[in-house]
Amino acid sequence: MKIRNKIFIILLTVIILLSFSLISCSNSGISKISTNTETTQAQQSQRGIQITSLTSPIKRGAYATVSINTSPNVLCSITVYYKSGPSQAQGLVPKMSDGDGNCSWTWKVGTRTTPGNWKIVIRAQGEGQIETYFNVTN
Repeated sequence: MKIRNKIFIILLTVIILLSFSLISCSNSGISKISTNTETTQAQQSQRGIQITSLTSPIKRGAYATVSINTSPNVLCSITVYYKSGPSQAQGLVPKMSDGDGNCSWTWKVGTRTTPGNWKIVIRAQGEGQIETYFNVTN
């Protein structure tokens, strides 16, 4: 009788432990699925920023244009960095992307701008930033 009771207790203990292990694995799997779903939803809501066109090379004194695509109706800003520092050219102002996520800026490259490759930084609210370069020639 004592052996049967011991075997019964051992089996019952094993069953309980296995049940807890399965529940633990199951809960772990659920949280992983939830995390992946959250990541996927976050990635879908963030489209990032893509440059769709850029005037380069560009001669000094000419008008340059850069166009981007990002999420619709977000605030976008641009900074153009020359040797002398950030450009203050008209047209380089913050803008809202349209309903399709398109946004563009046009500005005049100064007639005395040093020829070379100059950095452009574009930011979109909630989408981060992107950097590119454009080439100014004589």
